[in-house]
Amino acid sequence: GKIYVTFDDPVSLNEFLREKKISGSQLSSKEKNSVCRQLACKIMKSIDRSTIVSPRSLVSSALLNTKKTVRTHEDLLDQIDTYLSFLILSGASLSEPLGTDPLRAVDQLLNRFAQGRIIQTLRKYPGQWQPEDSLKIGKGKRLVLDYYKNNSIIHFIPAAYTALSILARDELSFSTREIVPDYLFLSDLFSVEFLQNDEQQPEFGLRKALKTFIDIGFLIPHPTLPETFSLSSTGYRKLKQFAAFLMPFVESYRMVLRGYGELTQDSGHPRSLVKKIMGLGRQMYVNRKIDRVEAISRVNIENALSYFTKKGIKTTKKQGIGSIL
Repeated sequence: GKIYVTFDDPVSLNEFLREKKISGSQLSSKEKNSVCRQLACKIMKSIDRSTIVSPRSLVSSALLNTKKTVRTHEDLLDQIDTYLSFLILSGASLSEPLGTDPLRAVDQLLNRFAQGRIIQTLRKYPGQWQPEDSLKIGKGKRLVLDYYKNNSIIHFIPAAYTALSILARDELSFSTREIVPDYLFLSDLFSVEFLQNDEQQPEFGLRKALKTFIDIGFLIPHPTLPETFSLSSTGYRKLKQFAAFLMPFVESYRMVLRGYGELTQDSGHPRSLVKKIMGLGRQMYVNRKIDRVEAISRVNIENALSYFTKKGIKTTKKQGIGSIL
């Protein structure tokens, strides 16, 4: 394999403090904590910008982001091409193999996945890929693929929020104004998972994703009404491929809410509560109440508990979103 090392612009603490018009020696303890959080956010955003998308993370995303158990090589390539087109239009940094010969890079990786039994294949000609060849994820390998997928998931999150907000309306046409509340709701719901950029307007990611979806051909602008769009013939299916990036997190948060309802008595220490919710999640997976085993994640559950605790463990039914979640 390969390791990619990249660097963003250096961060100067003195320049950062000057931008904020503050002096380190004059800060109270509370102010220092605030500055540290802002600086940490700045560094994290730099890391996000510098993250390179590799064939491994791209292919893993396409393999996981579907409900199909078995799929053809042609179908998988179509989804990978959709993600790759989005990344290029979004200005994401691609690894050299993806930038020069993506089809060759993908097929070589699929061969390695097959050799490592990460995927199981049924091919007409061993060692070669034909459009009708079939494949599926190997038993117990979803967590491995989920690790690879999460390496570059940040590039897709605003688009995933946007896609899910559009799908929640369950209509062929919509306006920007109609999907903003759901976009902001999702951004807040997963704010512990994915860092929000305080230097940009909350709707910046939404508008950027809408523009990219138009450029790809998922959305068609209304000829006369501003900020109004309709789904193209392939738009609905393609948007579901982007919304799927959020589904493991949705299921994790659903497990926590279910846990609040079933584990109210003797919940015990927070660590004990996490273990009990993970146990509940395994039951839900066996009973097919959730579809993704990677949702049974200690980190996701801890983040969900942190979010709901911050919100006073109060839930509000969101019109539209509820039917999707």
